[in-house]
Amino acid sequence: MSLDAGTNETFMKVKETKRDGLFEHVLKKIGKLCSEKSRLGANCSVCVKYLMHPVNVSDISMAVKLAKELGADDFQIRPAGCENVMNKHMEHFGFESLFDEINHQMEEAQKYESEKFHVYGVWHKFATNLAPKLRYTRCWASPLVLLFAVDGRCYPCGDRRGQEKYALCSHYPDVEEVKRVWNTEKHKEILRSINLSECPRCVLGPYHEIVEKVFIKDQMCRNFP
Repeated sequence: MSLDAGTNETFMKVKETKRDGLFEHVLKKIGKLCSEKSRLGANCSVCVKYLMHPVNVSDISMAVKLAKELGADDFQIRPAGCENVMNKHMEHFGFESLFDEINHQMEEAQKYESEKFHVYGVWHKFATNLAPKLRYTRCWASPLVLLFAVDGRCYPCGDRRGQEKYALCSHYPDVEEVKRVWNTEKHKEILRSINLSECPRCVLGPYHEIVEKVFIKDQMCRNFP
């Protein structure tokens, strides 16, 4: 569940809402879910996610504290890419001036870790300056997954959802359309058209790297005689 704030004030800024009290409402729902999981003895994990950008950096440790108190199992933090934030107040932001605060917040956040509560930072898809990391030349691994979006269409990945030019087909009302379009020239052309420099980060990045280095360039000698 995405929280993205540690205080009501920050929550209202991040979510661009004037509905005061919504933050507390979300916290109650997370707490209720955690309580139900415990009551039922369910074998699952409740994870609170935090998309970090300049507006909410200083709230990280507070959000982690709240998540632990509510009974969550995990807390995941990852940097936002300005290309994915459609908020006019946050365009073209960077983290360069915030590294000290980010490190401080992460150190404080890790103090809340225990055997039953874990804090994860998703940094492997980013360079040291938190810019997207590109160790591959093309979008190779997208055919391993397919995003069924709520607008009734299918997209190569979550980072391209809602973008008309990357819509593969409609899955509603006829889901069989996916089979008719899959692996066609249209499908391949959409993948070729993806400009990696426009991707804020890629959820499939490590898989692209594996496909390119192992199967395309054979850098692990897969085809060794």
